[in-house]
Amino acid sequence: MKSKHISLLISILINAVFVIVILLTPSRLNANGIETTYIVGIENWIVLGIQLGLFVLAFKKMELWKYLFLILLLVQLFGILPISRFNIYFGLGVVQVSLLSVVLLAFHLMFNPEIISGIKTSLAPSAKEVAESSRIKQENYDNGVKRFKTKFSKKNKPQLKILIQENELVPEAIAAVKELLLEKEGIKL
Repeated sequence: MKSKHISLLISILINAVFVIVILLTPSRLNANGIETTYIVGIENWIVLGIQLGLFVLAFKKMELWKYLFLILLLVQLFGILPISRFNIYFGLGVVQVSLLSVVLLAFHLMFNPEIISGIKTSLAPSAKEVAESSRIKQENYDNGVKRFKTKFSKKNKPQLKILIQENELVPEAIAAVKELLLEKEGIKL
């Protein structure tokens, strides 16, 4: 196992030790004389099963384990599926965050930096989306210029020059005014 697996191994170890401690804890009589036994909660068995499944994926060198473990840590971060019952939570008001999960998450991301770059890559727009966005922006700009050319078409050259000098118009309007001035001067675009 490599250092990139350290956070998974620590997580499994913590949960496994917790389960073993509970299983080895003998029953006792409480203050009312009732026998108290300790049982492992279903959520701990679920987490341990998921962790062992992730361990198998990591052992088989399947990169999917990194992302699934990231999701598990994020779920554990807010105590939905706790790593163990012995945990320290911090936060404000209703929002409480597991300190153990934060530490494991930090180690996991530190030893597996490709996770962050993979997430950034998947969130970045594709070249096709960028081209489409640029095309739409240009189309909107051109439509704005046409609209302003129609609006300012009745103005004479001095009025158009004043509009440019005042510089209070949106870029599409300024472009329209410049085009109208060139057309009025007899210069074809």
